[in-house]
Amino acid sequence: MVYKGLSMDRGIFSKNASLFFRGIAILMVIFSHYFEWGSAATGNEGLSLFVASLGDWGVGIFFMLSGYALYKGYRDKNTDRIYIIKRLKNVYIPYFVIAFVIALFSGALHDGADVLRLVTGADYWFMITIFII
Repeated sequence: MVYKGLSMDRGIFSKNASLFFRGIAILMVIFSHYFEWGSAATGNEGLSLFVASLGDWGVGIFFMLSGYALYKGYRDKNTDRIYIIKRLKNVYIPYFVIAFVIALFSGALHDGADVLRLVTGADYWFMITIFII
């Protein structure tokens, strides 16, 4: 089906356009964080609030485009055993190793509840989102 020159089978965005706009969104978030950390030096509260809002917009844009890409990429695929093993290997194991090393060196592992929080990613909202997806 074609709607206003766009093929609905191919989608609204090309892969390159989606990657470009996700990159811009990431830069918006990074810029807002750095500006927020150094905003006391500017003394301009209005400018600080504006730049901080760029981070909010960047997060929204990034999640919208990422969700679109996930839907487009996986709508025809089955979630089989190979997919789950690959997902564990590429997402969960690197997260766990990095989080475990950080927790170990920071002294954050005191009891079973701390280990459970680490294993489930409870302290990292973005990891929970990635695990669910």
